[in-house]
Amino acid sequence: VGLRLTTVTGAPPGASAASTLNDRLRSDSVQFDSFTPTRAGDVMLSHVNAGETSANAAMTAGAFHAVQQVAAGALAYRLGDTVLVDVAWNEPVTRPYGAYLRVASNGKQHLRQADVTIRNLARGTVDGRAECLPTEFRPRAQEEVSRRSGWGGKTSFALNPLSSVWRVIGRLKDPCDLVGRGALAWSLRNDCRAEDRGDGSLWIPMWARWCREGWGLLGYSLPEAYDAAGNRAADFAHAPVTINNARARNVVPARATVGDVIVRAPVVLAGKRAPSVAAAGLAQSRDAEPAVVELYAEPASFTWNMYRRVVEAGTQVQFHFYFDQPVKRVKLFIGAVEQTAVVRHTTIAPAFAVHKPCANGVNLNNWLQQHQLVALTETFNNPGTFDSDDDFLDATINGQWASSAQGAGGDVPCTGFWVLRGAGTFRVKRLCARRQGLLNQEGVTTNAACSDTEDRVYITTAGYNYHRAAVTMTAGMIAQLNDGPISVRWQVMGINNRWGGLIESAAFFNGAQANSNDVATVSARTGPGFNPKDACNRNAVAAFDQPGSSIWVAVDKTPPVLTSVSVAVSVAQASVSNLIAARGDTVTVTATYNEQLDPSNAPLYYTATGQRVNPTQVYFQMATYELVVGTTIPATDGTLSLTFGPVSDVTGNEQAGGVVRNVFAEGKTVTIQSKPSKGFLLDMLGAGYILSCVTNSGNGLSDVISGPNHVFSVVLDSATSLSVAAATVAGASTGVTATLSITPGGSTVADSRLTVTRTVTAAGFNDGATINWNLVLRTTTTCLSGTGACPVKFEVNRCPAAGAVSITGGVATVTAWTPPVVADFTPPTITSLSMVPGASVDLGAVVRPTQSARVTAVASEPLVQGANTNPSAVLNTQGCAATQISNTETASLAAGSTATYQYLLVLRTLAGMAGCLTSM
Repeated sequence: VGLRLTTVTGAPPGASAASTLNDRLRSDSVQFDSFTPTRAGDVMLSHVNAGETSANAAMTAGAFHAVQQVAAGALAYRLGDTVLVDVAWNEPVTRPYGAYLRVASNGKQHLRQADVTIRNLARGTVDGRAECLPTEFRPRAQEEVSRRSGWGGKTSFALNPLSSVWRVIGRLKDPCDLVGRGALAWSLRNDCRAEDRGDGSLWIPMWARWCREGWGLLGYSLPEAYDAAGNRAADFAHAPVTINNARARNVVPARATVGDVIVRAPVVLAGKRAPSVAAAGLAQSRDAEPAVVELYAEPASFTWNMYRRVVEAGTQVQFHFYFDQPVKRVKLFIGAVEQTAVVRHTTIAPAFAVHKPCANGVNLNNWLQQHQLVALTETFNNPGTFDSDDDFLDATINGQWASSAQGAGGDVPCTGFWVLRGAGTFRVKRLCARRQGLLNQEGVTTNAACSDTEDRVYITTAGYNYHRAAVTMTAGMIAQLNDGPISVRWQVMGINNRWGGLIESAAFFNGAQANSNDVATVSARTGPGFNPKDACNRNAVAAFDQPGSSIWVAVDKTPPVLTSVSVAVSVAQASVSNLIAARGDTVTVTATYNEQLDPSNAPLYYTATGQRVNPTQVYFQMATYELVVGTTIPATDGTLSLTFGPVSDVTGNEQAGGVVRNVFAEGKTVTIQSKPSKGFLLDMLGAGYILSCVTNSGNGLSDVISGPNHVFSVVLDSATSLSVAAATVAGASTGVTATLSITPGGSTVADSRLTVTRTVTAAGFNDGATINWNLVLRTTTTCLSGTGACPVKFEVNRCPAAGAVSITGGVATVTAWTPPVVADFTPPTITSLSMVPGASVDLGAVVRPTQSARVTAVASEPLVQGANTNPSAVLNTQGCAATQISNTETASLAAGSTATYQYLLVLRTLAGMAGCLTSM
C-alpha cells in the first residue's frame, strides 16, 4: 500500500524502473478459469499421535458407543483426543472460511472456535498466492448477529496460501461443546444401568438415548473455499449422526463408514458388555445434597463489549441448571435482595426410579399398593415401527408422563409406568395414584400380576436433572451487582424434600476451577487430555471475557479507561522520541482503552483551544485520529497536548471527564511548528542559521553534469547544530551518506557541516534527468513566535547561487539558485560533418596538397578534451601507399552554438596522395 508500481504484475523476473518499457509492460499469459473446484478423494482421518491411536484401540468398542462395525477410514476418539481431518480438492483453493465440528443433539452446538484450527499441508500449496483471513471464525449466521450487536472478536488475521489439501485440527476437550449441554452431568451418574439394576436407580428420559447409543458421529464442514480465479467450491460437509433424546426414531447406524468420527461416551452404555460396574460409576445416595454440575446463562439480548455479553435492565436472561441428581424445586436470587419466584421445570419428563419387584417373587399388586399406585387396564403396545423396544418406551413416557385418568371425583394423576416383558409384544401400562374414585370406575384399573421376572416399574421422583429460570433483569438487581460476570445465588430441594444451602455462582465456578474431584471418574475414563476444569462452562468466571466462547453474561457499569496513546508523524524524523510536526504534516494518534468504544462518542480535544476531533476509525477498543497541523488542529508553535474524552463504551457508560496527555507511548512528545518544513530555508537564511549551501557534480570537467561513478554531493554549513531526519538523492535514500562535522573555523559544536554524497550509477539515476535531492533537517532555533527556543524541522532541496543572498532586517532574499546537476550516461556522437576547400569552391570536397579546407562538425552535445573545451581534430588518409596525419588547428565554436565546431586543415606535400580518402 502506498508503493509506486513500475512494472505490471507478472513482468519478467528482474524487471525494474530501469528496464525497457517493453519489459516493464510485458506480462505472463493470463489463464481463463471458470471451472468450479471439486473435492478429490476421500476424507483422511488420523490421530494426533501414536499414544492416542493405541489408547483408542485398547478400549472396549461396544461399551462406549453404539457402532458395531468400524470400516476402514473411520476412527474413534475419546474426550481429550485431537481429531485430524484432511480434506482435498482437485486444485489449490483458499483456506475455507471456517471449520465447524458438531454432534450436538440441538444442532447448534459446535466445538468452540478456540479449539479448532485450519492449516494447509505443504504438499498442496501454491507459492505467491495468499489471502488474509481472520484466525477466529464463527458460523456466518452467528457472526452476522454478533456483528450487529458490536461483537468484539476477530482481533487477529493471518495470510494463507492457496492449497489443494487443508487440515482441520479439532480438540475434543469439552463434552458439552461436542454433544450439548448436560453431557458432563450425565457422565457423572450411573443412570445407564438403571434398567439392569432395578434397585431404585434413576432413569432420566432426557439422557436415555445417550445411555443406549452414546454420542453418535461427529459432523464437520468447511464452507467458502475459492480457487485462484474466484470460483467458489461447493461447501463441503460431512453430516453428523446426532443423538436426540427427544426423538425416539433418531438412530445411529451400526456401521461407521469412511470419514466417520466416532465420539466415545465416557460411561458404559446400557445393554453393552460393560467391563465392570465400577467403570460406569456408582449410584449416588439420595440423601446427598444435589449439586450443580453445569450452569449457563442465555440472554435474550445483549451488547458485545470485547468478548463480554453485557446485559442491561429490562433484558431477560435464562439460567440453565444441570444437576448431579434430580431436583424438585429451585430458588434463584439475583444480587443481595432481589429474589425470583420459585422455579420448577415442567417441560420435560422427570427422573424415574426403576424397580424390579418381580425378580424377587413378590406380589406385584401388593407392591404397587404399598407405593400408593394402581395399574390401568389400558395397554400401550409396541407397534413394531420403532427401531427398538427402548425407543418405544422413550416415546411412551415422554408422551404420557404428565397424563391423568378420569376418576369419580375428578382427574387422577398418572405418573408411573409398568413395563411388561412377558410373552407377547413389548408393552407398557400407566400407573396412577391409588384413589378410591379411580378404583370405583369399572374396567379402568386392573390387578397387576408379573408377566416376567424382568418386568420393570418406573416411579416418578418429581425431580428433574435440568431446571431453567427466566429472569427479567431490573435496575435494582443490576445496582447490586459488581462489574464483570453476573453473580447469582441458588437454593435447591432434592427428591428427599429437603432444601440445601445457599450457593453463589462465583464460588461454584471458582470451586470447579480449583477442585475437579467431582468429575475425577470422568477424567479417568476419558484419558489425560480431558480437562474437567474447563469443560461445560466450569471456567465461566475465569474466561467470561476471553475469545473462544461466550459462556456467561456480564454487567458493565464502569466507563472506559484509557490505557495507552501512541503517536506517529507522517514525515521522517531525526529523533525517535522528540517528534516535530510542521504545518501540513499529519499526526496519527491511536488511543487504546480497556473496553470497546462507542464510535459515535469517542472524541479527543486539542487541549489549548478545546477543538474537537472525531476518530477516523474505531476498531473495538482502539480509536485512531488523524491530526493535520493547520487544518484539523491549529498550527501553533509548542508541545502537542491532547485531551482524550469523555468517551463512552458500547454499553453507554460515559467518562466523567477527559484525560490530558502530552507525553505519549515510549516517552514520545510532538512539537507543533506553525510553518511548513518546505520553503523554510529562507527563514533559516534570514536568521543567520544557514551559512552556505553548495552542490558538486563530482565531475572535474563540468559543475552541472555528473557521469558514471562521479560522486554527487551537497555541503551545507550552518551556525547551529543539525540532525538529519532524512536525506534522499535522485529520489532514494539507498546509497546516500550523510556526515555531520564541525564547520571549518567554527569554535563550537553548534557550528555544523553536513556533507551528503551519493555515487552516480545508471542503476539509480535517470539518463538526462536533473538530480533532485532533499534534506529533512532538525535543529533548535528561536521560536517563530519570537521568544524561547523551539525545535524546528526544515527541508533543503536547492542551494542559493554564490553571492545571490541578501538579508535585510532578518529577511532573506535569493536572486538566483545554483544550476541543477544533470546525470549523463550517453557517449557523444558527431551528427554531421562538412568540408569546404579553401582554394576553390568549385572543386567540391577535393583538397590538394599544401592547400587548406574548412571543416564543420556538429556534435550531439558539447565536447571537451582534457582542459580544452574545444577538442582538436586529426585528418586520416586511407587507400594510399602512405598515410600521414595532417596538421590541424584547434576548433572554434560557431557563433551562437554549444556543439558546432569549426577546424582549418592544411595538407602537407605528399607524393602519391592523389585519390586518397580522408576522414576525421
